[in-house]
Amino acid sequence: MLGQLALSGRVWWWAMVDLAMTPVVVVAVPLLVGAVAAYLRRMAAIGLAVLQLAVAQFGGQADLGALAACADAPAHTLRVTSWNTLYWHVDSDRDAFYALLREQRADVLVLQEYMGHDAWVPRPIDDLPRLRAEFPGTHIAAAGELLTVSRFPIVDQRVLTAEPAEPATGWREYWTHRVLRTDLDIAGRVLSVYNVHLADPIDIAVSPLSVEFLTSAEYLGRWKAAQLDLLRAELAANPNPVLLTGDVNFPPGSGEERALEPLSDAACGAFLPTTFAFRGLWWWRLDRTFTSEDVRVHEHAVLDPRGQSTHKLQNLVVSIKE
Repeated sequence: MLGQLALSGRVWWWAMVDLAMTPVVVVAVPLLVGAVAAYLRRMAAIGLAVLQLAVAQFGGQADLGALAACADAPAHTLRVTSWNTLYWHVDSDRDAFYALLREQRADVLVLQEYMGHDAWVPRPIDDLPRLRAEFPGTHIAAAGELLTVSRFPIVDQRVLTAEPAEPATGWREYWTHRVLRTDLDIAGRVLSVYNVHLADPIDIAVSPLSVEFLTSAEYLGRWKAAQLDLLRAELAANPNPVLLTGDVNFPPGSGEERALEPLSDAACGAFLPTTFAFRGLWWWRLDRTFTSEDVRVHEHAVLDPRGQSTHKLQNLVVSIKE
């Protein structure tokens, strides 16, 4: 627990510890220790202390903060859907894919993995004609694998570019373009929406018992640290209301959240809202939304992708404070 405070978000290899602390583990283990201690009527004080420390140090990873009540909604709100689509619709039903997007009735779609693949090697695609047909009159910003579709005018956009040590494939923008900022004109006020897909914490395609696994984890950790450094400086210089959303690839309670201060986790009104599936089970909340203090969150829900992706959709209702 002291290691969580001292090392999370500071050294690359602690990301594996963060991932091991799934919400179920964080809640279940201290409860089990406390229950056994109480049953045996021995060391009850130790069991209680373990539980208290776990809640204090790992409470974020248990997603206890997501239980906070959402704010009451005013008359004018903004509906946002954020989703890592997992290679767009190239491996699924195209019509079902667009039907799922339309059903969200979003004012702003913030989408990651707008791309195809050749034997799992990412490649660019052009699906803009179909997008414009499905969402007529909207404004579209695209950069690398990031795509933002807005019913409100996009008054400015730019990419925060963090160069990896060496792009692993020929499509360089996939590796460098992991943060897309779009400034939206919301009834005369500018809202900065950050569409993010930060580096993976580990390579799940590699055996965890191999040297390659540790080498890739170090590479990914340093790359993500560079992306977070860019975001830290960017957010400090941005005076606009901010909504940052997407596949951040770190769980609640991770020290990597410090880079996004003073933004707050937007999750509310839910218990253990996991978003990412591995081997058919939903383990972690790696798809997350953060807001500045002048953006209120009135609803936050995670929705089943119906087999379209290993990531759930995030649906939010937000407003900008007067």
